Amino acid sequence: MARIISTSDEDLTLAAKQINNGELVAFPTETVYGLGARLDDNSLAKIFAAKHRPYSDPLICHFDTAENAKKYLILTDEESEIFDKLSEAFWPGPLTIIAPATSAVPPLVMAGTGCVGVRVPSHPIAHRFLELCGESVAAPSANLFGHVSPTSMEHVKADLGDVENLLIVSGGKATIGIESTVIRLIGKTITVLRPGFITAGQLESISPGNVKGICKDSQKLASPGHETRHYAPNVDTVLAQISSDENAEPIPEKAVIVDFNRKFASVSSKALRYFDLSPVGSVAEAINRVYDTLRDAELTPGAKICLVADIVESGKVGDVHDGELVGSLRDRLLRSASHQIRKYKLV
Repeated sequence: MARIISTSDEDLTLAAKQINNGELVAFPTETVYGLGARLDDNSLAKIFAAKHRPYSDPLICHFDTAENAKKYLILTDEESEIFDKLSEAFWPGPLTIIAPATSAVPPLVMAGTGCVGVRVPSHPIAHRFLELCGESVAAPSANLFGHVSPTSMEHVKADLGDVENLLIVSGGKATIGIESTVIRLIGKTITVLRPGFITAGQLESISPGNVKGICKDSQKLASPGHETRHYAPNVDTVLAQISSDENAEPIPEKAVIVDFNRKFASVSSKALRYFDLSPVGSVAEAINRVYDTLRDAELTPGAKICLVADIVESGKVGDVHDGELVGSLRDRLLRSASHQIRKYKLV
């Protein structure tokens, strides 16, 4: 059974010893909770077993400093210069940089790609924990594979509470709420493999003319989080678009509605439960609430389907960053719905 511990230095020291002894620790970051292990085959295998995660899905390595992260990468002089600019601008923070790995990175981390993703979290508890570990900690999200990502200790406990010898650091709610932006660095070129809270526009401001916002399928394999069905609640989920077409469906019975900007508010009474990720249309607010809300939705008694409002061309008026975040949120919503999109009429 898993055990919950506090964020005191005494308990974080215990958690670091747990890592160094080859066991698992779930810990908070600013994005989502991570399930950490040291970089040896036996410890890493426990991550895959606990999550029921396929070995084809690579892991991200977490560090306390950019200097320590860089030691695990093979970079050209050109790449090293770009790496330094990116790490200075966005670390600590929700950015993962992928590049060829040194021999210090076990094959289980790389999933046959020869590359590794590295990150320095900004969450103070994560930073202190990694500092106490004194080494890299590999950590995917601390949930069952394919399920909604965990943004609280309660989410981790719900998914992994039966994992033997697991320690869960109770560090409150994640402040951002979705996984880090993942980029691949090749020469001067920065390719976004997984969108997140750091946007292509922000990357472009640091390295003008070098950012590719759309990745090729072959490159996606170096990044986690690219399954068609991912971040998914345990109830049939679809992206819902409002339409006046004669073929549009009525709101189904026993539905839960997860709205955005009150698009479906007029039919909220037809739903078993109604949520709104952001009544004011803020994508950043919706990102912060999306995983919490999807987990609440799946627990609705009698729910047969979850309708999640599509957010194409949304974003808070006058907020450029909020508009750029639309793609990051929609990526998570599409995967939570297994790319199912349906049209509904508001009658």
